[in-house]
Amino acid sequence: MKHIELLKTIGTLGIRILKPQDYDLVAEKLDITKNYLSILLKKLTHAGLLRKLFRGNFCLSNNILAGSPLHEFEIGQTLRSSSAICCWSAMVHHGLTDQILRTVYVMSPYDQMTPAASQYVYNIENTRYILIRVKPYLYFGIEDTFIGESPLKVTSIERTLIDGLVRPQYCGGFLEVIEAFKRAENRINPDQLVEYAKMYGVATQKRLGWVFETLDVFPQACAFLKKVACKNTYTLDVSRPNQGLPLKEWHLKKNF
Repeated sequence: MKHIELLKTIGTLGIRILKPQDYDLVAEKLDITKNYLSILLKKLTHAGLLRKLFRGNFCLSNNILAGSPLHEFEIGQTLRSSSAICCWSAMVHHGLTDQILRTVYVMSPYDQMTPAASQYVYNIENTRYILIRVKPYLYFGIEDTFIGESPLKVTSIERTLIDGLVRPQYCGGFLEVIEAFKRAENRINPDQLVEYAKMYGVATQKRLGWVFETLDVFPQACAFLKKVACKNTYTLDVSRPNQGLPLKEWHLKKNF
């Protein structure tokens, strides 16, 4: 029967998440039309043998899925063809927080048809996914790794920490970000952090320097960042109101 053949084909091809771009290959293997494939997918979902995730994406139910159960990060990475686990989720991956999250944060570069500041929220099964779109030149610091047996793209530890300074609201808040810096002290490259901060501008460089000084780490990098020319005053936490204790030598306000 074709629906059983479909399940076997998905398994044989090693497909953990069946995406629309896989339909042609699967239909060809089964010698059926894509329309009939859609009918089979609906029947298997109704029978509980497939799980519909979102927008034509399916996976085998856990009791017949080969290997480890499907991880939320795997699902998140399929939201866009070019994407990486980021922010608070990347902090979890790198062991920079003990928090247990029910939200997965994903970063993807936007294209010319998408506004620069776009953000999308998906609710898939019992997990919330936040897709953060960034300018293409800010899609950097991405590592290839694995979650179980499955390949995964995730922001590097340095990029993750910089994201904490740029968008703390997606990283558990500024205090959580400072704690992440503490945990990462012996694992990070300060020169790489400085270079990444430069990509975001003066405000991020000043925030990074303040963190180094506060934690009493990387004195050379701290001194360099303190000397960066700055005409304006910025808040430490960009997600909170523009007020707080002035930190004049850093051109910052402590607003948390």
